[in-house]
Amino acid sequence: MNIRILSTSALIGPHVEDLGRDFPELGVVPYRSPAWVEALPTAEALIVLLSEPLTEADLELCPALKVIGTFSVGANHLPQAYCGRRRGPRCL
Repeated sequence: MNIRILSTSALIGPHVEDLGRDFPELGVVPYRSPAWVEALPTAEALIVLLSEPLTEADLELCPALKVIGTFSVGANHLPQAYCGRRRGPRCL
């Protein structure tokens, strides 16, 4: 199955569950797990927590990635300069 949205947790409340109804290709898998790494190549969107920093190497594994969402205040755990050079994904 292609994963369009890859989240590292169910977060708080029904938000990811709501996404799953609209996007059946939603995967919720633990950060850095084998399933997470396996899903990166087809992920079009990532949702991560503040405690789950992404690196340029992570994003190199995501050729289809269009957007990164973070369940946090701030985005210092995301490689923003790399995202800009790549012309996407947008860091939200």
